[in-house]
Amino acid sequence: MFYVPYSMLQCSYMKFGEGIGKITRKIDRKINVPEGIDPNLYHSVQKIAGDTYEPRLIGKGGEHLVFKFEDPKHPDTVYKVNYLATAALFNARASGPKDEAQARESLDREILRRSHRTRELKDYFGHRAVPVQRYMVRDLPVNADTIKNLIPSLNINQNDLPEKIPAWVTVQRKIDIPPEKKLSLNGIYPEFSLDTSHEGDRRLYNSVNQILLNQTLSSETPDDPELQKDYICHGYQNLKTIREKAEQDPEFLVALKKVAKQLVQYMQETGNALDLAGKDNLIMIDDETGWNLKMLDPLLNSDVNLTDLIITIRHLRKDKKIPRIEKITALNALNTMRITNALALIADIPDRVRLVDPLSENLNLNNFIELDDDEIPANIEEPKSQDMEVPIFALLNELSKLKQNELPETKSIN
Repeated sequence: MFYVPYSMLQCSYMKFGEGIGKITRKIDRKINVPEGIDPNLYHSVQKIAGDTYEPRLIGKGGEHLVFKFEDPKHPDTVYKVNYLATAALFNARASGPKDEAQARESLDREILRRSHRTRELKDYFGHRAVPVQRYMVRDLPVNADTIKNLIPSLNINQNDLPEKIPAWVTVQRKIDIPPEKKLSLNGIYPEFSLDTSHEGDRRLYNSVNQILLNQTLSSETPDDPELQKDYICHGYQNLKTIREKAEQDPEFLVALKKVAKQLVQYMQETGNALDLAGKDNLIMIDDETGWNLKMLDPLLNSDVNLTDLIITIRHLRKDKKIPRIEKITALNALNTMRITNALALIADIPDRVRLVDPLSENLNLNNFIELDDDEIPANIEEPKSQDMEVPIFALLNELSKLKQNELPETKSIN
């Protein structure tokens, strides 16, 4: 009789188990489309993802596809492919070597910019708040279906595509946090959540902006801090949870005070806006050391600064037409300011981001060194140029007219 050693049987069983596990994961990958992802996009991407480490598309944001690899050596790593920057680079490549070289230089500058902004965030909020990540350009496979599902306006034929194209990839540590252990600090634009064509929403919209943009309060806007919290939590519905937690948990309130102070200082000193509209871009987590800030995906697709907002207000003073992209830039700057001041109000601290006219001595004019000659603050001779309230009100009227599909797409996965 022929005997098979137990060690061989055990090894064969383990390999068989591993094989079954791989097959199960592949079936799961093909059938179970993650929530919030278009099935057509998911399946077109998985066709080119390959089986090495079994990459799986787990999310899509305003500029990224997010992949998780079944790699036992790197179980907490995600790979984010910036499909917008990749599409721009691919288009330039089709236009010739010169355009491709310029596009690549532009992408390299953008990667350096992101790296600089990330270091800046670490300086203000600490290394623990900003996840470790690395930016790089890698050649990745592509197919026409994926491009069609991502950017329908591009007319691409599979036969015209190379097997691989250069793509901007961000490698980041994935942080899995139970829902009960985290609170998001985001706020969806009131321009999105309120119907400002209705009188009640319009009055609420005006009051929220008066409170959070440090404007003179109208007779309809309360000056009592607790009533003001009621108003902003109606304008920013998701801040209700933050307020309730701050009122019920003294340790959370202490942590929120610290974070709110940091956010105010960061925006007032740098002027830089953050993406505070996307869910879970900034969160508070309850870990072994207490409540702490995590900035999972805080940067906007492009740099937005309070300086841009002030320039837009100057344009309104001169009755210039505001292009859509300028409205979006202003909206992002305003939203960062509003959410930051809302968190400060909820945390019961006096610190606020304040929008100051460039002619005011309270603003560092070095921030305006990049302005064009016709935008230099000294060129403004209007006697009431320091009065920001009237042009802000005019800008808010412009922003309230934005349609839902004109607003920036918020990130859903980080």
